[in-house]
Amino acid sequence: MSAAAEPTTTRSRRANFSDEEIMAMIQGWQDRRAVLHERFCWNITAERKEQAWEEVTTEVNTVSPVLRVTEEVKKKFTDFKSIVENKISNIKQKHKKRGKGMIKLC
Repeated sequence: MSAAAEPTTTRSRRANFSDEEIMAMIQGWQDRRAVLHERFCWNITAERKEQAWEEVTTEVNTVSPVLRVTEEVKKKFTDFKSIVENKISNIKQKHKKRGKGMIKLC
């Protein structure tokens, strides 16, 4: 069979998260931080965390022109958190190299 006869599947890329979507995601996470940030215990279960992430996704979808799914919002939050932590680390390293000691960011 030739390559020309085989059907090609093209995956369309999802739209990037807008600033409004990112802010809604962060606000939703902050509102549910007690559930999402804590470890599992008798009152914080996987189902409760999943419900909280679905609520965050609902908040994102209220401002989003693109329908987002929970896994997509979780992945974006994890990636965004990693980027912010790297930026903070770089700022601290540059500040320390200049001989000014540690910097308090919060």
